Amino acid sequence: MKINNITMLAGIETMNKFPNAKGAMGYAMSRNTRIFTQELQDFYKERDKLIQKYGTEDADGKLSIDKNSSNWVAFLQEYQPLLDIEIDVNVFQIDESEMSILDDATKQDYDILYTILVKP
Repeated sequence: MKINNITMLAGIETMNKFPNAKGAMGYAMSRNTRIFTQELQDFYKERDKLIQKYGTEDADGKLSIDKNSSNWVAFLQEYQPLLDIEIDVNVFQIDESEMSILDDATKQDYDILYTILVKP
């Protein structure tokens, strides 16, 4: 499946909200979280390089980039293309009938989960 980095990031965030998902859906969420985390390693390295380039150290010596920084726009100009990169990922998908109801899931959560988990 062709998927971009921003979708994988959103997928990890969404799937991690529901650690108690069961059955095929729970399995697919666990497996894809692991796959996405591994696939995003190069993205994380490049993002960290940009934070080193444009960020500043906080009181604890940790580098970060602030939205109010004069470097924010330059950071975004290089960061956004990283988010948009599409790669071919062996996503584990299930039939729509195997999707289950998740407590406290929003429409946005389901949109992301269906995009990732449900076979076309």
